[in-house]
Amino acid sequence: MADKNKLIVKIESFRHRDKFSAEVWDKRGLNPSGSELCAHLNSHFNSCATKLIDAINLNAPAEHLVAIIKDSLRSLNKNDYDTEERELICDLFFELAKNINIDLGKSLDEWLYGLNILSLISSDRKIIETLRQPCTNCGKELETHIMQKEDGIPDHSWLIGKCFHCNELNLIALKPDIIEFRFGNYEMVTSLNKEDFPYEKALAKLLELKAAL
Repeated sequence: MADKNKLIVKIESFRHRDKFSAEVWDKRGLNPSGSELCAHLNSHFNSCATKLIDAINLNAPAEHLVAIIKDSLRSLNKNDYDTEERELICDLFFELAKNINIDLGKSLDEWLYGLNILSLISSDRKIIETLRQPCTNCGKELETHIMQKEDGIPDHSWLIGKCFHCNELNLIALKPDIIEFRFGNYEMVTSLNKEDFPYEKALAKLLELKAAL
């Protein structure tokens, strides 16, 4: 079938591309990771892509394709990678899933942040608290809606969000005890682990991203 062939062509293109080349890192404003690590991750993604192609050729249901990608994601221990490597890993899984019309957003959020980040929540869900901070450019209050809290959950991440009103990038502060939240009037661009990015380093990263726009 034509649709099946198009999917396979997309995944084949993904598989044959060097997904961790020096050029890829340079476009993200980063120095390349070690060659051994990059080769390992390329091989990991290529293996996942091969499994998807084999499944598509066998007319496997969408649920089986989802399971292949989720198993591949779960088999990577995020603690083995630094923040930039984890973000690239998630971007590549997102691309691979998008090629076959799979929404992997929730699984990627949970793997990357250790939280269940809900960017879209049905209207019957109750917002229990809203965090607000002004956009550094236009002054609009940037809102983060808290949906669920639990004592003892550490605050381990900064968010970098883009204001819907003026497109300015802002460093978004959260707080401890948050399990679920959603974005209000901004979209998340990336997150920064506070262990790797104390405040001053997080601000420097924010400026770096602004300069790259």
